[in-house]
Amino acid sequence: MRMHNALMQTMPHYDIVSLTQDNYTIAREVYFTNPEYFAFFGGVSDDESILNAMYAVPDGFDISGKLFVAICDKNQDGKVVAVIDLLADYPNKGNLWLGLLLVHGDLHGKGIGAFVVDGVVKAASSANFDSIRLGIIEKNSNAIRFWEKVSFTHEGKSNDILVFQRGLHESL
Repeated sequence: MRMHNALMQTMPHYDIVSLTQDNYTIAREVYFTNPEYFAFFGGVSDDESILNAMYAVPDGFDISGKLFVAICDKNQDGKVVAVIDLLADYPNKGNLWLGLLLVHGDLHGKGIGAFVVDGVVKAASSANFDSIRLGIIEKNSNAIRFWEKVSFTHEGKSNDILVFQRGLHESL
């Protein structure tokens, strides 16, 4: 996916590691330090939740357009600081869908999430996407505040999911 190279360009002090069946366990600590996120879905953070996320795509979406990666800090012996899930050209051509941004629980409130979002925005822009969209569970007020803080705006609602978006031809 064109986003992998673009992310490496926008976050040079981090390794962008595609998660696979062989290495997905590197994401465990990020998942396990975020039990409140999984509580919104009535689930738990375990290996199965990582594997499910790795292969989850909307009906009819070609999985080759999915990028599921760990962001590893080169300055901290490769510590995984975040996991992101991106879908190219979903739901429409030119849209990048951010299906997941999960920051290591020990790093909440330290600017890592905003840094990752900034990197994704710059990478998506350089990869010629028009916008980034994402969904937030309506009762997740912390997430709503975070996404508004990083310049995403509420676009609509589907059931209990709020859809947010950010155009990429606006000032970064």
